[in-house]
Amino acid sequence: MFNIHLQDLPPFAKLFVGIFTALILCVSLWAVLIFYVEEGIVNQNHLPAYLTSSAELQRQKDIEEITADSQSVVAPIWDSTLEGEEEKVDTVTMEQKFRSSDSEQEANAVDTISQVESKKDRIRHLRKNVGLAHTHINGQTLLFFAIGLVFLFTSVKPKVKKVVYWVFGIAVLLNSIGLSGKGFYSVFNAVSSVSEVVILVVIVYMAFLIFVDLSRKGSMASHKIEKQSE
Repeated sequence: MFNIHLQDLPPFAKLFVGIFTALILCVSLWAVLIFYVEEGIVNQNHLPAYLTSSAELQRQKDIEEITADSQSVVAPIWDSTLEGEEEKVDTVTMEQKFRSSDSEQEANAVDTISQVESKKDRIRHLRKNVGLAHTHINGQTLLFFAIGLVFLFTSVKPKVKKVVYWVFGIAVLLNSIGLSGKGFYSVFNAVSSVSEVVILVVIVYMAFLIFVDLSRKGSMASHKIEKQSE
């Protein structure tokens, strides 16, 4: 059984394995795309128009009204430098003050919500996480078995195969643990993200080595099998 190598397969078999490996890569890359869409970073300073909140629009309107008044001044700062003197307003100063005030209000609101969060809500959140983790571990285990089975017949050294299998398997387990606790502690979020990256890297590595073996010419025995099949 282990004398069979991918490079010895006839062309039609290599085609099947190649397409299968490419589809596995597509599944993995698609998962990365989903993660980017759901968790992607948005630049808060350059939000698109449809994401601009009414609070932001109101803030800009207030700034324009205040700066239009030549008599507008900022409340005096009582320190040794300004000594309580009033300071003329400008757009930058007003925007900084408004943003600072909004940030404080948002922080207070978050603290209030966290304090009133009930135990029932946390249990519901945990159940959702565990269900998501169960779905992920099912799919990732199938990927592990599918591409791992093909990788088994590559010309890669046995020691390397062992390391790859161990890393892949542990990453799948850690990903499930991270997803189960996601949103409760930052360490779970980090474990989930790192393990997903590791899984993707391992799959890409395995796929690359599989394609390398498929590109090699087989032995004379494989050519005889190909002629007989024709």
